[in-house]
Amino acid sequence: MIRVGIVAIPAGIVAERVRTAAFRMPPLPCARREPSFCGQLRQAIHRRGRLITHLVAEAGITTQQLSDFLAGDRNLRSDVLDRLAAAVGASLIVAERK
Repeated sequence: MIRVGIVAIPAGIVAERVRTAAFRMPPLPCARREPSFCGQLRQAIHRRGRLITHLVAEAGITTQQLSDFLAGDRNLRSDVLDRLAAAVGASLIVAERK
């Protein structure tokens, strides 16, 4: 049992709530409409709503690295960006400007 204030909650319920809520992709606060590849990838990651634990495992990065990238506080190497894009079913299409 885990005590929250004066209420005792079975540990299994707390663990389940933490497991399912804490690792879901949080809503993107005003998903920046960056015209860059990274901006579009950030938006795609949030739209897919995949578990953070699955994304970091597929991309081979840490949860902190993904969190920093999504916040716009970190850049990632191109190979990591490729793996993240693949994990959310996105791809880079280069269009020539006229």
